Amino acid sequence: MSLDGELITRVAEHPAFAESCKAMTAWAELHAGFMGRSPDHPACAVSGQLMALDLFEEHSPRCAKA
Repeated sequence: MSLDGELITRVAEHPAFAESCKAMTAWAELHAGFMGRSPDHPACAVSGQLMALDLFEEHSPRCAKA
């Protein structure tokens, strides 16, 4: 499901997926998705985005301003 509740793929309808999804969500919430990443990961991600800002602006000026 997307954040606004729209169905993206039918795999989410499989009964086994529901339990797996709960487990993955619980695990991700514990570490905000940064488990196993180096401490400089956020800085690297932001600097990489800034280095290619022209690509972001070309794709979506609104998102590039974020």
